[in-house]
Amino acid sequence: TITKATYDMSGIKFENVTVTYDGTEHKVEIKGTLPEGVTVAYTTNKGTNAGTYNAVATFTYDTANYNTIADMNAVLTINKAKVALPEATTSFVYDGTAKVAVAAHDLYTVEGATATVVGSYEAVITLKDTANYERAEEFDGKVAWTITKATYDMSGVIFEDIEGEYV
Repeated sequence: TITKATYDMSGIKFENVTVTYDGTEHKVEIKGTLPEGVTVAYTTNKGTNAGTYNAVATFTYDTANYNTIADMNAVLTINKAKVALPEATTSFVYDGTAKVAVAAHDLYTVEGATATVVGSYEAVITLKDTANYERAEEFDGKVAWTITKATYDMSGVIFEDIEGEYV
């Protein structure tokens, strides 16, 4: 009786991977060197967007002479990235032009961030519903900002006494 041989797969690992969304493709792959004559193919082992991907590594080998190599399973988890409160300019000096405290962005909407006249304002920032981003804990959604009065430059103005005869 001839029995089937067994491939030594003890050095092969297929481990879970967890990353944070960054817009690039991530993948989970086996680690280690496959025995000669064994190849691997993957199912759902790659992802770009936030989510959970149940990956399967399936092996191709000489089934006539070797025992079965079981599929391996791993999970690729891509967590949502955190969106922090955007950069804001909180103080302007009046010059007659419109001031923008917080610029618009594709991840959030902004209301109350543009004004022209002197005053105190509050910009309200609302995170858009997105599959790849979530609000950071410090993101409160409000930015206080002001436009203060300008000072006229009077350095070029001269008042001189004039003497003259009344006519």
